[in-house]
Amino acid sequence: MSAIPIPLSPRTNARNPRATKLEQVKTRERILTRLFVFVSISGATFLASSLVGNVMLEQARSDGKKALRTTLAAQEQQATLQRQVIAMTSGRKIANWARIHGYVATEYGVQTSSRNSRVAFNR
Repeated sequence: MSAIPIPLSPRTNARNPRATKLEQVKTRERILTRLFVFVSISGATFLASSLVGNVMLEQARSDGKKALRTTLAAQEQQATLQRQVIAMTSGRKIANWARIHGYVATEYGVQTSSRNSRVAFNR
């Protein structure tokens, strides 16, 4: 009978136990190095995204404050203008302005004749 060689896997070297131990150490170092790189990249990404998120949140907060200040200023100006319009459109102000400029109010200044003020009724 002839002997059939048993193929050994390339990772294990049954003939040299020292080479197997060295290979295990190298594999462990590779795994730890890759794990360290992964954790480092993940941590850096987390820190960067947290910083960007906080900056954006602060920007939105300051924009909100600015919009509130602008709104309050606009409301104050609107109230001032509204008071001025009310003051200018009061009946006494209009009558004084008309008198100063020579206008006569139609309900007081014009005499109507009895002929023009008749109304016809349908009965």
